[in-house]
Amino acid sequence: MTVAGIVWGVVAFHKTVHTGPLMNSLHGTLKETMKRPCQRIWRFLAQLHSYPSKQLAQLAFLRALLTVFQNCRAHSHTSSTSSQTLSDHLPQELLSQALGNWPADEDSPLWENTDLLACLKDNAPSERTIIVTANGWIGQMGHPNRVRTGDLICVLLGCSVPMTLRPVDDHFEVVGDAYLDGVIFGEAIEALRRGVVGLRDFELR
Repeated sequence: MTVAGIVWGVVAFHKTVHTGPLMNSLHGTLKETMKRPCQRIWRFLAQLHSYPSKQLAQLAFLRALLTVFQNCRAHSHTSSTSSQTLSDHLPQELLSQALGNWPADEDSPLWENTDLLACLKDNAPSERTIIVTANGWIGQMGHPNRVRTGDLICVLLGCSVPMTLRPVDDHFEVVGDAYLDGVIFGEAIEALRRGVVGLRDFELR
């Protein structure tokens, strides 16, 4: 099958963060398990300088971490058709004043925030694969642990969410859907109209 679409980014970094129902304690296991992978993700994202400010980068990271795909909430293995970010339901002060030097600072108050930890613990999946593209977008894979460095994050015409495609010889394999912070179908089409990105065909098998 051949579909038209836009390459929005190339996966340059990915890391799985263990969260959710398998964690035993809000203030113990979950917090300590999350710190190191989140700090590794942040170091990679920060060196790209792709966001106008540190706070905007932190907010993007939080939204990516807190995104839940509808198929995960339904415990289905089919490809999801939408996602939502749980940050919409968190206190506003958590997403602004309380960020400090999170996640780089191990003593950041955000690691102790029960709203954030409960939100991660109580919403599937129990592990989340965070991705960062070479051009500085951060997001999350719809299906943890499937992505590889070099996979393409694409906006396909007629598809409501970004898709991850893997080049294989003369075609592409569908890895799964993805959330990329700030990227929605309308923005992609507008970028195409302005000539910022180009349309191409993908042979999917």
